[in-house]
Amino acid sequence: AAKSLTVLVVITLACCCSAPYMSSSISNHCITDVQLKAAATSSVHQIFVASAMRNALLYLPDFFQSLTNQDYPHLSLILCDDNSLDGSAEWVVKKKASYPFSTTLLRLHEQRGKAHAKWRLVERIRMVAAPMDIVLFINADDKLFRHDVLAEIDKAFKRNKPWYAHGHF
Repeated sequence: AAKSLTVLVVITLACCCSAPYMSSSISNHCITDVQLKAAATSSVHQIFVASAMRNALLYLPDFFQSLTNQDYPHLSLILCDDNSLDGSAEWVVKKKASYPFSTTLLRLHEQRGKAHAKWRLVERIRMVAAPMDIVLFINADDKLFRHDVLAEIDKAFKRNKPWYAHGHF
């Protein structure tokens, strides 16, 4: 039987630290006000940073460092490598233990494109995320310039004023 799970998805455009945060439901129904209020009262929200990558080796050190610099401790990184040829996946495997957050790497064995890689991320997140956890999709060649981006997302969510849109992924 399929598991029904609602996860908030925070969408950013080029690490838009100053833009309003939007979220989305990956289930087939809208997030209700009751669900939002229940989630807002939770003391801890896990934030999953999800990134589809291909040939991002040049950018990965800065990307990982920008996540390390975050003030928010409840962070997990999930990457999907779209059959990189530059050693990106190997770099992640080699370096992931040296960073203070959990890192999961999904590997595609043939290039399927960014949309497919993002869909694989959504499938994995649906398996591991708790109801109302927060998911931030960001490109591996971007970085979070401010140290408080994740903390601010969490604070906005706890104020019970999350911005959201619903859709199918």
